[in-house]
Amino acid sequence: MNKKIIYPIRRTFYWLLAGIDRLLGRENQAVVLCFHAVDDKHWFFGNPIAQMNSYIHELSKHYKFISLTEMMDAINKKQHYMENVLAFTFDDGYKNLMSVAPLFKEYGIKPTVFALSNPDKVNRKILETDQELLSETDLVMLHHMFGWEVGSHTATHEDLHQLKDKDLKVQIIDSKKNLSKIIGSDIHYFAYPKGSHTKQIIEHVKKAGYKGAFTMDHEEIKLMGDVHSIPRVGINRTHTSKEVVHSLSPSVINLRKKLSKFIKKTW
Repeated sequence: MNKKIIYPIRRTFYWLLAGIDRLLGRENQAVVLCFHAVDDKHWFFGNPIAQMNSYIHELSKHYKFISLTEMMDAINKKQHYMENVLAFTFDDGYKNLMSVAPLFKEYGIKPTVFALSNPDKVNRKILETDQELLSETDLVMLHHMFGWEVGSHTATHEDLHQLKDKDLKVQIIDSKKNLSKIIGSDIHYFAYPKGSHTKQIIEHVKKAGYKGAFTMDHEEIKLMGDVHSIPRVGINRTHTSKEVVHSLSPSVINLRKKLSKFIKKTW
């Protein structure tokens, strides 16, 4: 279907469903957003800085921004939130994140970047882009100068489903150790490449000592849920700022979950 038609249709559906949720008093109190790159090159997963600024401005009307560690503390303590909270995360670790770091610092926001511990050997076929990745120096600057948290997104962004146990160890356990050496701090969180996971993969993540792991499942965060399969909401450059807010409503999340089986990107 033509993008000029489908995106307005999507936005209308989101607006209607979010409106129904508001009338019924339903809201999503805790949200983890997932972004990728920050650029103007028209990559589907790259959001221009101006667009990111617009997102922050609109979301700030509805959510308090917190770090992933603050989010995890509440989840682990099974505490209900006094107000709606939201954390920003970025997968893969693209170098252009350095350009948006000052913006987040200006707003007092501490995102998490899920980086690759061995970017020189990244699986570009699975990554689906040739964009430059963060260097070790960049990671240190993001963490220590701009206050970003750093998590693991494996060593080289492999399809974990295709790996044997010894290779899973390299991607999950060794990446944690190597990233920790790079930034001089412990690595507490893991994000599954493409959000994909199995019970076996989750067990490896638990054994590695991660305090939490994040998927791309279209679900609401549950205080009594498994901390090693915490859902996030994916946002790309086709989403307007108001649409991002609407996409966090429970009914919209449920719609995206159903449609994700058939449509990978558009919704």
